Amino acid sequence: MWYLLLALVLLLVLLLDGLDLGVGVLTLFVNQEEQRGTMLASVSTIWHANQTWLVVLGALLFGAFPVVYGLALSTLYLPVALMLLGFILRGVSAEYYDQADNQRLWGLAFGLGSLSATVALGLGLGALLAGLPLDGGRVSGGSWAWLSPFSVAATLGLLGSFVLSGAAWLVLKTGGPVREKALRAVRASAFFLLIAAPALIIWSCGMHPFLTAKWLAWPGLLVSSLPLALAGVCFAGLVVSLARGWDPGCFWLALLTNLLLLAALAGSIYPVVVPPGLTIFQAAAADINLEFMLVGVGIMLPLMLAYNAYQYWVFRGKVDQG
Repeated sequence: MWYLLLALVLLLVLLLDGLDLGVGVLTLFVNQEEQRGTMLASVSTIWHANQTWLVVLGALLFGAFPVVYGLALSTLYLPVALMLLGFILRGVSAEYYDQADNQRLWGLAFGLGSLSATVALGLGLGALLAGLPLDGGRVSGGSWAWLSPFSVAATLGLLGSFVLSGAAWLVLKTGGPVREKALRAVRASAFFLLIAAPALIIWSCGMHPFLTAKWLAWPGLLVSSLPLALAGVCFAGLVVSLARGWDPGCFWLALLTNLLLLAALAGSIYPVVVPPGLTIFQAAAADINLEFMLVGVGIMLPLMLAYNAYQYWVFRGKVDQG
């Protein structure tokens, strides 16, 4: 149950916070300040709450799987520091932007903060998926053990995923030139993911043989291959939505494509949490701790989800340029 809860919260981080991080990255490719302001306005009502899921993830990981928390934080110290600096820069610039004399400077800061946070998240997740060299319960390899060709490739894949979500959000929320640029970004990032996702899957299976069994054997393929196949269906629907100019379909199918790709990943590595061999049963806290926390999470998580949904409903509709 705790693995599923953490997988759910991680999905919310990568989908919701990834959405406004993707918008932030896209602001770096806009020259007109009015268009950048429209892009920032589209996420100004949601980025605070979206970012909260990252805090929830850290707290739940610390309580439920303290071994993973300790390994991740000690090994990924530099990426985590870069991520926090990116979030700080992004948050400050988002608050200053509207009232600043030099909006271009703060708009650039928002974009760079979003990019650095995305890169840090990608490097961290890529390092965990590639596997950490464990020696007596500790990670060997020094301060740069997290940096590898796979973690760099995973970072590019995550960047493509975030840009797809952010661009699809802009298609839904804006009009005029901003929407046209967002449509081009959706097409480019979707094509990139079409190549990157299978490449990363094949690379992962080559590094970890247990993944191959999950992808090909019954019943493992139900939680790995089936979500991947459904992601392909959603991707085809996304292409159709783009061709027909259906903005809601573009957004929801882009989000579902990302969701199913991430769900396939979570299902594939279970019960391993840190490849090649640290399982949830070895990393979990005591049963009494998990049971106690489950009561609190069972109360709070539905409230948070309801609040998030209500927030999106209240601020629905297009953002007017200017």
